[in-house]
Amino acid sequence: ETGDDQSAIVVAKAGWNPGVVGIVASKLTDTFSRPAIVLGIDEETQMAKGSARSIPGFDLFFHLSKCRDILPHFGGHPMAAGMTLRADDVHL
Repeated sequence: ETGDDQSAIVVAKAGWNPGVVGIVASKLTDTFSRPAIVLGIDEETQMAKGSARSIPGFDLFFHLSKCRDILPHFGGHPMAAGMTLRADDVHL
């Protein structure tokens, strides 16, 4: 649970540098007090690589673990995670 509306922020775009998605996820989480996932999509490989940050009381790793079927690579802990998934599995 993340508060009144139980929402998280998920943003993705082709060409975003995977080296900065963690910084952006942290800024979004700090600004909006919501868990945030930021994904950069590589159009050549059709893979999305991303980073996520959470808030106290929301176990990000636990909830991402429920999506293992679409996350071929992911890891982290309750407050932060990194992931890779097919661009086709990104539905915004």
